[in-house]
Amino acid sequence: MNIGLTCTSNEELPSSWQQTHQDRVRWQQPPNSFVKCNVDASFSEHYNRVGIGMCLRDEFCMFVGAKMIWLQPIMLVDTGEALGLLAALEWARELEFKKIIFCLNSKGVVASCNSHVRDDT
Repeated sequence: MNIGLTCTSNEELPSSWQQTHQDRVRWQQPPNSFVKCNVDASFSEHYNRVGIGMCLRDEFCMFVGAKMIWLQPIMLVDTGEALGLLAALEWARELEFKKIIFCLNSKGVVASCNSHVRDDT
């Protein structure tokens, strides 16, 4: 399976760019024969749960599928985002996608996944 992992958060962009180009950040299509899976988590202290949303699009920007799951209890943001990525990986495997790019807005999770340093915490 060919997997790419990117961070779509504008946190890593210079603040001056964020202010002037905030409306111009747009979804970019994946390379030919790839699908792109956008993953995001939402956190509700009131309901004590985490919602994970996943959306798949192909190289023609066509909608392929979406999935939503709930996790309880509420957890740390990076933990919820990481579990969202895990759920998306499992879903992509079930659907038998071989070339997929996962996009998250959690800079910490993306950095951890792209790191060559082992972290057992």
